[in-house]
Amino acid sequence: LSSKVKAINFHLFEGLGHTSVKNIPFQIQKINENDRLAIAKLGIRLGVTLIYLPIVLKPKIIKLKAILWSIYNNKFFVNHLPEEGRVNCQINKNVNEDFYFFIGYIPCGNIGLRLDIYERLSALVRKEGKKTKFKITQEMLSIAGFTKDCLKDFIINNMKYKLLKTDTPETNQEYFFQ
Repeated sequence: LSSKVKAINFHLFEGLGHTSVKNIPFQIQKINENDRLAIAKLGIRLGVTLIYLPIVLKPKIIKLKAILWSIYNNKFFVNHLPEEGRVNCQINKNVNEDFYFFIGYIPCGNIGLRLDIYERLSALVRKEGKKTKFKITQEMLSIAGFTKDCLKDFIINNMKYKLLKTDTPETNQEYFFQ
């Protein structure tokens, strides 16, 4: 394995299965094809903002990571775990946000999205964002399990797109972004 692949493995090991791309000391986009193949064979997923092992997003591993975090930090939030199999969860403001990230959920306002779903949803929004003006699609809603209002907040706050004014009535509101 090359030094770049070893560096990614190290950061995944340190993060117990996931890490932010910002933690990697080189640009992920500049990895050559042989390294990408080695990374894929190891089961590692390279995202735009996150690098993760999909296996660590299983319910039993999430519970184990919650217990480990709780013991290490001497704060016990194990009762605030997402329901098994859910791709999103309600964020409890009394629970440390680091806890949610450690177990594999990205806080997005009042809702936490599982890492893999966060990456997929971000990719969909970026794809739509290439248009001069885009709106929330049914695919975005079904992947995230969000309401339109929650998805609107995600696109504005997390993805940093600008909300365009709409003149439609409040019922069945369509949001347009740029």
